[in-house]
Amino acid sequence: MMGDLAGRLALFSWRPGNRQDRCRSLAHVRLFVVRLFVMVPNIDELFSLLLRQIYFQGLSHRRESVLLNGHA
Repeated sequence: MMGDLAGRLALFSWRPGNRQDRCRSLAHVRLFVVRLFVMVPNIDELFSLLLRQIYFQGLSHRRESVLLNGHA
C-alpha cells in the first residue's frame, strides 16, 4: 500500500496557471489531502511521505532550472 501511495504522491505536482486552473488545482489538492488522510491513518507516516515528496519535487524543479538556464 505504501508503494501505491508514494506513486500517487509522485504523480501530484503543482503547476501554476491562470486563475481557473489554480482554483481547479486547489480543489484537487483538497480532495487529494482528504483521500490521503483516509488512506494513511498514521499521521507521522503521512507527514513523512508528504515531506519526502516536497523535497523530491524541489530537487526536480531545481534540476529543470539547471537544465534550462545553465545554473541553479
